[in-house]
Order: sequence, then structure tokens, then C-alpha cells
Amino acid sequence: MPLKRNCITGDMSPVCRPKSIGLCFSRFAGGDTHGETDTILISLRKGDGNTVKQIYLYGDSNTYGYVYHDWSGGRYPETVRWTGIVKKALEEEASLLEDGLNGRPLPSLPRDERKLSSILSYLESGDLLFVMLGTNDIAYSFPPDPEEPIDKMNDLLRWLKEHATDIDVLVIAPPCPRVEHSEFYDMSLRMNEGFETLCREYGFYFADAERWNIPMQSDGIHFSEEGHRIFAEKLLELLHSDF
Repeated sequence: MPLKRNCITGDMSPVCRPKSIGLCFSRFAGGDTHGETDTILISLRKGDGNTVKQIYLYGDSNTYGYVYHDWSGGRYPETVRWTGIVKKALEEEASLLEDGLNGRPLPSLPRDERKLSSILSYLESGDLLFVMLGTNDIAYSFPPDPEEPIDKMNDLLRWLKEHATDIDVLVIAPPCPRVEHSEFYDMSLRMNEGFETLCREYGFYFADAERWNIPMQSDGIHFSEEGHRIFAEKLLELLHSDF
């Protein structure tokens, strides 16, 4: 399947500059790039052209597919969850490993190093690690403080830079909570800006899902069914534009 250059950049015109690692997607997609956006072609296949790329999805309840109004910890079916939609769309091109956990914050190092090492054990050279975390770090703090999740993301990216040298990393800044206290939204925006700055510094891929206008359930935090569909579409556009 031919790959096309496509990035979620709002109204910005991308400056296309492929990177040697040969991936098919948009670097800093949807973020404020201060006048420049890099589009990086990321192939879903490895260098031999035949081996399927493995994608590890490391996230919280919005990766798990949590249903807010189901207090038993309900989960949207695979056909509704963005992870299931992406998995179906890429079934002939990539293998997806889902690791979404309700309430998961960003890892704390060195305490969570064993978990991170376990994740890397599933991945080989050229595979992709997807990270979308930070919402719970904001939601569990009052007043909300963006500096702590930014510091934790810095520790995570530093660790990955050292231990995942042959793995491609995509950080998705999560949509900001639509809750009663506006400071949660404002501080989430600051957190996402901090994540983008760190990805620039460490050379990892980044996209800001706050710019994707994801519909939420009534709690203002968890994706609705429509939100899962839109998120899947946006992510697939990052990977390539054939879907």
C-alpha cells in the first residue's frame, strides 16, 4: 500500500523533511510549532519491506475504552474502541498490543522501571511505542499542577532515549478535561505544551490530541463512542492517508 504524506496541523502548512529512520507520520502534528512542522514518513513495515511493525499502545482509561456511566468498570467493545478500530484498519500491516489501564498516571522512575523494561521486551528494532498519559496526573491533583507530569514525562523520555535506542516513540498529548473547574483545562494545556517541548528536545514524535476536538462522555474526561471513532481516524491519518 503506497504511503502518502499527511499531517494533522490545523491551519499550518507543513515543511516536509523526511527523517532517516524511515517512519510514516507527522512529527509535532497538531502542536504549536512556531512556524514550522516536520512531516516524517513512517513506514508500517521494517527495512526488509515484509516484516509487520508491532505497535505497543501504552495508556490509561481512554486507551482501555472505559465507559463512565458503567460503575462496574465497563469497557466499550472492540468495534467501538479507537484501539480496535485502528487494529482492524491495520490488520494486514501492523500488530497492535493494547495496554490501557484505568487510572494510570505517568510512570514514576525508578520505581516503574520494571514495567517499562517489560514493555520494551515486546518490541524489536523499528517497532513503535505509543504513549498517551498525563490526564490522571492532572485530574488527581488539586489545585492542578502541570509541572509534576512534565517532570515525569521528562524522566520517561530520558529513560527511553537511553534504553530504547532502536524503538520509535510517539507521544500523544491527551485531550484536555472538560470539567467544572476551568483550571484543569488550562493546566492540561500547559502540560501538553511541556510534553511537546520535551519531544523536541529528545527527538521523539509528538501529536496534540487536544486539537482533534474529541467528543467526551458526560464526565468530560473519557472519550464517547464518537470520540473513539474520531481519535482512530486522526491517528490513522498520522500513520498514512489511505483509510
